[in-house]
Amino acid sequence: MRALVTIGGFAMPEPAQYIPSTGDAVDGARNLNNNFIGSAVGDGSKSKIEVEYRWLSAATWSSVLARFNRRVGGKFVATVTFYDQDIANWRTTDMYVSDRTSSGMFRRNPDGGDVMGWLGCRLALVEA
Repeated sequence: MRALVTIGGFAMPEPAQYIPSTGDAVDGARNLNNNFIGSAVGDGSKSKIEVEYRWLSAATWSSVLARFNRRVGGKFVATVTFYDQDIANWRTTDMYVSDRTSSGMFRRNPDGGDVMGWLGCRLALVEA
């Protein structure tokens, strides 16, 4: 089966949750009558996808995070292929990673103390 999200050729694990959204940049404000004054900025909407995993091994989560970690050869902006809700099809575009979190440590190796996995791993990818 095709990966739901691919980053620079790296197939991401199948997420427990895949949350797409679409947004527009707006330059606007409200006047004294509380009426909106403004307009859209740029040439169109931008996509954002959020993925969440219930549990990932420490090595797998690290390999996912490495795609955007410049200290280990990753890129701040990477080429991402994902299923786009707007066109009901696959799309490839440049995206940057936003927040990367986990809800906590799964467990530690009793022999050496290394973390063996993480719970609730989440990240957001935003179209550049």
